[in-house]
Amino acid sequence: GPELPLRLLTYFNGLVVAHSTHAAFNSRRLHLLGIIRWTLHLMLEATELFAGGADGALFASRDDDSALDVNPSRRTAAAAALKNGWFAKPMLVSRVASGSDPGNDMLLSCKTLLRRVLTFMLTPGDLEAIA
Repeated sequence: GPELPLRLLTYFNGLVVAHSTHAAFNSRRLHLLGIIRWTLHLMLEATELFAGGADGALFASRDDDSALDVNPSRRTAAAAALKNGWFAKPMLVSRVASGSDPGNDMLLSCKTLLRRVLTFMLTPGDLEAIA
């Protein structure tokens, strides 16, 4: 489920928190370890898993046979995502696209970590990965 990645994000965010005297050093070291690409990858994977969990909740709430029309592998993946805790109430795209709080602890932690690390280390490769 999302608990382990969220713990890692909390730890990494603690290393680069603004009031830390070692924030710049830690940001540079995390950057060298590839934290930007890892965080972006985590955001994409988490979004996909949360979408699968939402699909699983939708399939579980249907009483009729309309859920049977869905591809069986998609239905199985959605049920597994929901069972493992990958469920969050989806936000409106217009609210999230403008850069406001996504309303999801994991995605917010990813966003915070990216902002904190990129404050000290921003390279053209990072800009390319983000684009």
